[in-house]
Amino acid sequence: MKTNRLLFSAIAVSALISTASAGAKVEYNDGKSSVEIFNMMQIWGMNTIDNGENNYEEASDLYIRRGRIGVKGKHSDLISYKVWFAYDNLGKANNNILMGSPHESTNTNKDFYIWDAYFTYKFDKEFANVTLGYLRPQIGKESITSGFTMNSYEKGLSNFYLRAHLVGRGPGREVGVNVGGLTLDNKLNYNFGIFNPNHSNITGAEMSVKDGGIARATATDKSAWMMAGRVAYSLGDAEMKKYKIGYTTTYFGKRNGTTIGLNYAFQGSTDRFKNNEVMSADLLSNYGGLNLSYEYDLLSRDFADGTGYEDKIQTLRVGYNIPLSNGDFLEPAVLWSEADLEEGDYARSYSTLAKEFGNGTAGSQTVSSIGLNWYRDKMREKYAIHYVNFDKGTKETGDEDNSAITINAQYMF
Repeated sequence: MKTNRLLFSAIAVSALISTASAGAKVEYNDGKSSVEIFNMMQIWGMNTIDNGENNYEEASDLYIRRGRIGVKGKHSDLISYKVWFAYDNLGKANNNILMGSPHESTNTNKDFYIWDAYFTYKFDKEFANVTLGYLRPQIGKESITSGFTMNSYEKGLSNFYLRAHLVGRGPGREVGVNVGGLTLDNKLNYNFGIFNPNHSNITGAEMSVKDGGIARATATDKSAWMMAGRVAYSLGDAEMKKYKIGYTTTYFGKRNGTTIGLNYAFQGSTDRFKNNEVMSADLLSNYGGLNLSYEYDLLSRDFADGTGYEDKIQTLRVGYNIPLSNGDFLEPAVLWSEADLEEGDYARSYSTLAKEFGNGTAGSQTVSSIGLNWYRDKMREKYAIHYVNFDKGTKETGDEDNSAITINAQYMF
């Protein structure tokens, strides 16, 4: 029966094979302004593997892991913009062990929400760019790299834990302003931003209180601006030729270089904590067909009573592009990611002890995967099959282990 379910997932995903094309683009204002519609989607099939150690019931699932639709363009040569929406985990079952929240109910229509909304003003075409709006603080390479550019089955734990610790919400976005650019033949990339986190997991404000049967919002007594900075230097080929706040991991043999990044973020006292801090280092190496990335994060938080924690998160990813005679690429790829959390009061931190392995911040855990990617139009049309293992052996829960096979299709229009 399980083989049949896995076969069904494979057939459903492969039936979607087609040629991706660019989105519609319109120019106006004598060509000085433009708007382009774009759409991206990842469709996943999942089946658990019975290895004798599974802690949860057998499961099969077919769902939309990630969906994006939006517009981007320019108002002039100096001002560009991007506004897009997300529809993630549509159809994701409660017993699906992969990352992402289950799609429990369609009645509340919570599955379509803003992802990014920002403008960028180019004071200097490459060196001085100011981005204002709802965006990712430029810190933590895993967080600021799109899930549509990953060569592993999924983003590493560095993405999920850092975002929850820094801004309190899974998408990792917050309203703020970022200044960044490129210099030294585009080999030095810098970003510095100031943000105003408003999630209750950061501010400490309660969602509401009951007062005479009336729900009243409760504001926090304290709030603090969060500052985030990143500096990255490339040895060999530069990581990017034009400044942007989005990144990739795979260059299909077009880059021979290594980029080393240093990241730091700090937020002062709120009703939740005394201070909140992130220190992170990352590396990206691309040589010929080799694509290697690594990130190490220290997430620390101090409380007013003198207690605190320091959690350590790591992600390592390696892939190798093999060109085919028809222009396609095959890429075997592996992922290893670990979250090592201090024992303590999880209710006061950003983490949870959620039952499902798929919860991105469910205590200490290790995730590993190995698989094969097939690129028909580079990242615009991609198919993959990966074996994934979740190991959540902690003092709180004991040894727990789960595995699954994923079959994925990705389209970017």
